[in-house]
Amino acid sequence: MEIYLIRHAQSVGNAQMLMQGDLDYSLSQSGIEQAKQLISVLPEFDKIYSSRLLRAAETAKIATGREPQHIKDFAELDIGAIAGKPYDQNMDDHDKRISYFYLEHEQYHQEVDGESVKDFILRVSRAFAQLIDSTDQESQIAIFCHGGTMRAILHKYLGIMDSEEADFKNCEIVILNYKDGLFELKDRIYPDD
Repeated sequence: MEIYLIRHAQSVGNAQMLMQGDLDYSLSQSGIEQAKQLISVLPEFDKIYSSRLLRAAETAKIATGREPQHIKDFAELDIGAIAGKPYDQNMDDHDKRISYFYLEHEQYHQEVDGESVKDFILRVSRAFAQLIDSTDQESQIAIFCHGGTMRAILHKYLGIMDSEEADFKNCEIVILNYKDGLFELKDRIYPDD
């Protein structure tokens, strides 16, 4: 099986430099153009899946011309009370904790009303395992999701947690091979490359 993990195109929240978490933002105009660039890069997939969040579902629809099947557990980490706040490199120490999620999972502390990284990785990896188990092993599938979702999958199945290896640009593609119960990182593509 060949699995394409594709981070969503730029959302309105990305463009406004907002902490998004599982808040639902549509694509920005720039994001729509980014998603269109994926058309020439992506193969024809047997199945297309996406997070329930608009930014992932819209990217999938534009990039493939098909309506994706939504998988709610592929949504981004619920970051609680700081969702929707501006991301600023000069955050005070309290709000700066969330930046650890993006850089070093182990340093992240659950926000008030938010989801722990442990619970997030469990949620995503369960949904991913169910999807893999129910998919024909000769299939080529696409999962349009979020940077955090991609980090969770790569951490659980490939042991990747290095901040540089687990930092994804909008529309970045990670291709995994799955055979005989083993995952292998095949390629990593950014459409502008």
